[in-house]
Amino acid sequence: MHYKATVDLRQLIATEPDAVARESLQRAIDVSGISTYPVEVWIDADGYLRRMRIAIPAGVPAGTQTNVATVTMTEELSNFGTDVQVAVPPAASVVDVADLAGSRSLQ
Repeated sequence: MHYKATVDLRQLIATEPDAVARESLQRAIDVSGISTYPVEVWIDADGYLRRMRIAIPAGVPAGTQTNVATVTMTEELSNFGTDVQVAVPPAASVVDVADLAGSRSLQ
């Protein structure tokens, strides 16, 4: 099955019980200037999410105008039930995207 929807980060913040998650969502809005974006999902016959596609507008300042591009990301999901081992990267290899953008909005 294929579904289309709009993700509203402000609605997520309003219903999120975890304070850290709420702060993270608000920071995503502050950094990106985006509070909603379209999403498409594909669910298989067993009820598993198999594919998700999001398209997020990204403002790029250019002189006195703002050029807008759209970043589209598609995730393919598989191998449900398989054991997974994830290595957490060292702190020196991690960066907060807000540090890259500074305190200004990207839009």
